[in-house]
Amino acid sequence: MRPFVARRPWHDAPKLGPVALAAGTALAAGTALILTGFATACAPRLATPPEGAHAGSDPVIVPYPPPAARVEIVPTRPGNDAVWLDGHWTFGDGGWSWQRGAWTSLPEPDAYYAPPTTVRRRNGELFFFAGRWHFKDASR
Repeated sequence: MRPFVARRPWHDAPKLGPVALAAGTALAAGTALILTGFATACAPRLATPPEGAHAGSDPVIVPYPPPAARVEIVPTRPGNDAVWLDGHWTFGDGGWSWQRGAWTSLPEPDAYYAPPTTVRRRNGELFFFAGRWHFKDASR
């Protein structure tokens, strides 16, 4: 086996002139700016409702967890008061079914949304809490 021999030590590398160095720096800065623009342009923050716990909700015992969430394309926001509810799995007589995400309005200004959740207890039982709105007035 032949030992590795560097053909050209780093200190013998050709030197860049000021124009080439400035062009390389500008190219790197421009690329970073473009990539930053893509990151912010492609990932705007969605208007979502305030979220909270499932206070007073009755869970359903389910035999197995839901499948992985599906990817959805979020349509254009229909108005300034619209909030986005993500698509989610819900459990019914036939098992898990997908409910598409949608734009909606807050039912009341002080309402919050408890998203669908599955919880596994220590004994292995799996509970499903359906997504629902909660209100300050607990009688609703």
